[in-house]
Amino acid sequence: MFGLVANVKSDNALRTNAKVRILSCHSGWDNAEVVGLTKYGRKITKHISWKRLKNIRPTFLPEVHRPNTRMWWETKEEAQKIADDLTRLWKGVRYFHRDGTLLENGITTGQVYARSKADRNYKYRPGAPSCLLVDRISHLYKVGIFDASKVK
Repeated sequence: MFGLVANVKSDNALRTNAKVRILSCHSGWDNAEVVGLTKYGRKITKHISWKRLKNIRPTFLPEVHRPNTRMWWETKEEAQKIADDLTRLWKGVRYFHRDGTLLENGITTGQVYARSKADRNYKYRPGAPSCLLVDRISHLYKVGIFDASKVK
C-alpha cells in the first residue's frame, strides 16, 4: 500500500522543508491533514493548505500508519497519478508568511478551484484532484463497494 508525503514550504508550527505524511483531505478541498515535526521537534497532526506543500510524492505506507491514513492506494502508479494531479493543480498559487510577507506570487485559491472545474474529467476520474471525491472513493474502495474497472 502506498500513501502520499510532501515537504512544507512554510508554516507557523511545522518546520520549513519538513517531510509530512498526508493522512487525508477531509478538512475541505483546499486543505490536507498531515503529520509532521514542529519547529520544537514534537510530532503533531495539523490541517494545512495544499499551497504550503511542495514535492508531493508517493511512498510505501507501513502497517503501523495504515489505521490513521485515509488516503492510500494499492499501487505506486495510482498514488503517483494523484500526486501529479495535486502538484499540477496547486502549482503557482500565491501564499503569505504569517507576518504578511508575500512568499510566493501567483494565482488565488479561487482560481485554482476554477482551474479544477475546467478539467473535463474532474468529476468522473478516480484520481481527480478534488479531495472530497478522492476521500469518498478511497473509502468505498476500502470497504469493497467501489470498483475502478467500472468507471468510464
